[in-house]
Amino acid sequence: MQPAPVPNHKFGGARFVRVTEVAMSRLLVGLLILLAPTIACAVPVFPPMDTPTFVAKSADMLIVRCLNPDVLGGGKNDGLTLVKVEVLVVIKGDRKIGKTRLGTIGQPMEAGKRYLMASFGGNVFDTGFLAQSDQAVLEMPADFELKSLAGKAAVQQAQAIFDARRAQVERLLQQLQREKMTLDYTVPLPTPMKLGRVPDPTSELRGQLAQLDEKGRYGSPEQLAQMEERADSLAKQYTAKDDQARIWGQLAWVAGQSGIDKHTEFVRKYATKCLEVSRDPLERGRMYSLSASAVNMGGFAFPKGRREAADILLTGFRELLAQELPEVAPELPVVEKIGHVIGRGDAEEAQALVRHAAQLAAREEAEFIRDQISRRDTLVRQLRDLYKPDAKRHGRSPEGPEELRALAAKKLTDNQVKLLVKKVTE
Repeated sequence: MQPAPVPNHKFGGARFVRVTEVAMSRLLVGLLILLAPTIACAVPVFPPMDTPTFVAKSADMLIVRCLNPDVLGGGKNDGLTLVKVEVLVVIKGDRKIGKTRLGTIGQPMEAGKRYLMASFGGNVFDTGFLAQSDQAVLEMPADFELKSLAGKAAVQQAQAIFDARRAQVERLLQQLQREKMTLDYTVPLPTPMKLGRVPDPTSELRGQLAQLDEKGRYGSPEQLAQMEERADSLAKQYTAKDDQARIWGQLAWVAGQSGIDKHTEFVRKYATKCLEVSRDPLERGRMYSLSASAVNMGGFAFPKGRREAADILLTGFRELLAQELPEVAPELPVVEKIGHVIGRGDAEEAQALVRHAAQLAAREEAEFIRDQISRRDTLVRQLRDLYKPDAKRHGRSPEGPEELRALAAKKLTDNQVKLLVKKVTE
């Protein structure tokens, strides 16, 4: 690929400076606004380069201290910026030490800081200089010793500056990441919505899901791939989100029951797809449980894996708390037999049918609540398995509950955390 041509920039001569520094009429302002896109497009921006190429392409390489990052001020449609600097070191070119003005394409600079600046031969504002890439305006660490560059070739000097800045950026990134992790605790989590029962699948879909289980469970990788293809076909046939959630959830479940340690990525992929569309609290609870079980926690991976699994389980647990479930599962209501009145066609039969329908609805609701409680308690048991101190089990140290407390505090209220930790440690 040929390098981008260096523009002649006739708009960078004395005429341009005169135009920008004197009061312009409204008409001229309008014309410049119309021409600005053309001007901006005429300035090529060079991509990042390795150090030898960067030095070879540079007509001027300077170490400067910024005195004024925007001499002209005001808005800019093309990004071209005139900066005032003090040249401290000339690495390449025939520039002189001392104060001067240089042109940039708007890279951020700050007065008082030192920068490595390079021009590839461009010229704006009659400076004979244009920094045409992000790499061409590089902030230098405040503690960088300029004396360390003495006697080195241009490539070596540039490499030393790049290395020092990269090390500084890595430290800054680590510091920012620590700060972000702290601030993440302050982000209000969206309150989970209470979910109701979803309609049952059709008998045809139930049959298709059963076939996925029969043909895919304990299957070879090839059979799992076939099951995946079949599921994709079903998802195109059954387009309702509830049905698609069941299809993806079935894939995750079958793979998990076929040896979750062998199919971890498969399980997590389809559990995630299920969670993206599912509105069934029972299905969602099962997917969180499966996803956590698929996390690698063997050997040295245990500390990190435990935290990852706990985060998944706590997310599911928080969703189930939004269901406002009782602590203890309710008893199942009685459903009376009404066979002895069916067929009479009298008032007693009509009353019995109404009463029977209400009893069936109450029983279904109780079963729904009981199933949700079972899902919630399963998540708690999984957390207990990870965090209850046990000297005979790897990684289950006495410090575990405090780690769980800290993780749970990011998702739950103080009282919810207290009750959860109690359940996990009892």
